[in-house]
Amino acid sequence: MDFQLQCLGDFKIRRTLVPPDFGEVSSYQLHHFADSSKTGYGVATYLPIVSKNNQVNSTLVMGRVRIAPLKRPSIPRMELTAAAVAAQLDCKIRYVNTSTYPADLASRGLDVDKLLESSLWLTGPEFLCQEQDSWPALPDEVKRAELDADPEVKQSAPIFSMVVPEPILVEKIAAKFSSWTKIVRIIA
Repeated sequence: MDFQLQCLGDFKIRRTLVPPDFGEVSSYQLHHFADSSKTGYGVATYLPIVSKNNQVNSTLVMGRVRIAPLKRPSIPRMELTAAAVAAQLDCKIRYVNTSTYPADLASRGLDVDKLLESSLWLTGPEFLCQEQDSWPALPDEVKRAELDADPEVKQSAPIFSMVVPEPILVEKIAAKFSSWTKIVRIIA
């Protein structure tokens, strides 16, 4: 533990979001990554910027990590909590594989020496510096069966309805009055 704290002294983050000699910026985007595990959840936010000459630079803007509550919620509920934190920041949800997902580092924990070596944490996934049409898409192998087995996913229940015809006038009157003579008097 003491060794890891000493290593944090070597951890440096550039204070400027736009590197020197980057040129004129043509676009900014914010991207949030959220993940959870049994031990906690985390969100990492990156700012990829593009210069007028199409040079791209991505940098960590913010990281937020929370330890799981003592009364352990399910992993899907923790995932929703992490997603809610990201949504408070601003978000458009898209699929990213765990191997290129920086929030995994926050939610599962990471030794300091590995953090210092990790470009994934400091600059985000490499695809942020590529055209958006080459970014990850939801894989075909995501199966509905996995969702069906998940206790957090609400199953749809069939809804039954029955149309009851409007009673005719005679039935309404018969239900309202108990005596045949009263009914005859009313109708006459």
